[in-house]
Amino acid sequence: MAAKTAAAKNTAEGMSEIDRLKQEQQQQQLKKLLKKSADIEERNSKHNLNKIQESWLKIMRSAKTKQLKKEVEIVSQNHERDVDRKDAILQMLDRDLDEAE
Repeated sequence: MAAKTAAAKNTAEGMSEIDRLKQEQQQQQLKKLLKKSADIEERNSKHNLNKIQESWLKIMRSAKTKQLKKEVEIVSQNHERDVDRKDAILQMLDRDLDEAE
């Protein structure tokens, strides 16, 4: 009877050992799956961040372009005003010169 109990105990321990090994194997597979998922998520995050930065740069370039166009228009108008003023001065001096002759 003791032999049967010992054999049953050894079988139970063997089953327990097998169950433990299976559980460890499942845990390792789960770790690999989670690591793979985390790697994919990190790669996707970097890709999406690059897309967001690219979109943001386009928006910022557009805003800067509008700003620079306005500034160029202002500088152009100031230049035209200066040219007109100097042209008027030249005409006035030319008239004065004609009158002086």
